[in-house]
Amino acid sequence: MMRIIGALLAVAVPALLTDPTPRFVLPGDVGAHVGKPVIVCGVGAGPAQAGDGRVTFTIGAYESHRPGSALASIASRIGDDAGRFVGRNVCATGIARMDGGRPYVEVASIDHVVDDPLMQGVALARGDVLSPRPLRRGQPRVTGDQIRRVHGRAEIGIQVVVLPNGVPGPLRVVRSTAPEMEAETLEAVKRWEFAPALRAGAPVPCLFYVEVTFSSGGRKQD
Repeated sequence: MMRIIGALLAVAVPALLTDPTPRFVLPGDVGAHVGKPVIVCGVGAGPAQAGDGRVTFTIGAYESHRPGSALASIASRIGDDAGRFVGRNVCATGIARMDGGRPYVEVASIDHVVDDPLMQGVALARGDVLSPRPLRRGQPRVTGDQIRRVHGRAEIGIQVVVLPNGVPGPLRVVRSTAPEMEAETLEAVKRWEFAPALRAGAPVPCLFYVEVTFSSGGRKQD
């Protein structure tokens, strides 16, 4: 997995993490990781004062075409500092929580992404940017034994930069229930071919989300 290299902003927040290896999680998937350490990345849109004194703001996913996966609430006791992150690329690291059926992250630290190799000069598929479109999908080379070891089902989500010529660029795993299948899945996505993202009719590099589901009955790629 590619690590995000960020410039840590000065935010006074108690250390909440007990696991040194939090997983990258899409904002819409926070609710599936309650009680676990996570890293959620996106663009800040907020903040608002919560009733318990927390300042909350919203992080929108970099790119996801799945219904319901675009937004998640990020809650933190950071006071007015939350305003720094509005409209900026940020990553929140902390513990996934649930409050009244709404997922959020109890934040241990917030980074402003300045050196993320996936985001430098990369567009988001929204507004005037048309999303990339898969034309050819490589198939992961996994065995029946690997699928059986994960009890017949596994899901792996990958963020990939689709370059202007339609080939995959930098990519990383952001969600996985089967670490042993990640390498094969990354190699498969490297073989995909795309119609590139377009802005005003011109191709641009754009972040795209791929989800691969393995099951005993075959595999599905979205």
